[in-house]
Amino acid sequence: MPNQGIVIGGKFVNVKNKRGFLILCSVFLLLIGIYIYLLYRPTNLYMFKVFEVTDSFWIIENLRQCDYFPPKQSLPEWVIYNLPDGLWLLSYMIVMEVIWGDGDNIKKLLFVFGMPIIILAWEILQLFHVAAGTWDVRDMLSYLVAIIIFLLYKLFHCITKNPKNYEKNF
Repeated sequence: MPNQGIVIGGKFVNVKNKRGFLILCSVFLLLIGIYIYLLYRPTNLYMFKVFEVTDSFWIIENLRQCDYFPPKQSLPEWVIYNLPDGLWLLSYMIVMEVIWGDGDNIKKLLFVFGMPIIILAWEILQLFHVAAGTWDVRDMLSYLVAIIIFLLYKLFHCITKNPKNYEKNF
């Protein structure tokens, strides 16, 4: 059985439970996006109604007053309004990769890349005012960066999984 691991900073790191590590990464990305929304997005968004209805909006207010997080004015606009979408897309792709495993079948490709294709198509349709929402080139870039990061992970995974076969092909 080949070594199970990942490449971090150009060095091979042995990871005994790669699936667990990937799920942890996915949850981390998801939580970062959630925290950005909770800390910096306007409170008139529908998601904040849940906190109002359950009389727990004080949690959001306390989080926003906490000194551990940088003030909204110090963050670039793209971090607040575009980064969470890219983080969530990358999180989704990682989870689908974990669920469908190492197999290369059409179902796996459909689940891993179906959502990114739908999201990119929806954003393009917004440009032409065919779909609801507002076209934003930074949204498109956040999605594309998430997809590229996932594809780079897949490329490095293939290299570290079987480096001899990779070298034969190049």
